[in-house]
Amino acid sequence: MSRPRSKARAPEPPEALRWLARRVLPEAPAGDLPAPERVSHLWRTRERAVVEYVSRWATNPDPAGAFAARTRWLRFLPSPWFGSLLLALRYEGLLYRAGPSILGHVFHQQHGSALHIFSASLSEDLSGRGLSFVMLLDCVALAQISGFRRVRLGRGTNLYCGRLLARLQPHAADLGWRLDTGGAWIDFAP
Repeated sequence: MSRPRSKARAPEPPEALRWLARRVLPEAPAGDLPAPERVSHLWRTRERAVVEYVSRWATNPDPAGAFAARTRWLRFLPSPWFGSLLLALRYEGLLYRAGPSILGHVFHQQHGSALHIFSASLSEDLSGRGLSFVMLLDCVALAQISGFRRVRLGRGTNLYCGRLLARLQPHAADLGWRLDTGGAWIDFAP
């Protein structure tokens, strides 16, 4: 992913992304979730589990979603090409792995100085413990430390977006962030 033009700090280790989740969700068992790994870094390894996981999600999107409409023409390509083209189109994501197993993901796309989160999923055996919120907050933290000016949480139409923004609201002023609960935007810069 190319970086937006801003005064971005140097990339930090993956575990450094967890700062926001620890602040906003101190009760969540964030330690039960491995540190995230970027899809772009893992894709280069051509690790079979990674290629299969990303390809499965990318080729079976929500048919009503914007991603399905925008990538329809790509789904006929072989997996290695498909993934490489998605990365070239500034699609990226975080994967959560435990050994060879992939536990979940958060996928996003860069739009100028904004990062749009459009897909998140967590293994069913980990659901119900607040870890989906931890994953989303990891992605918000990634956007902030990477120099993006804003993040959009999907289209703001699902329950998770509203609940996440409600959890962030008490921290927004201290962080210097503005939250637009109607459009599911988080603005880092005034």
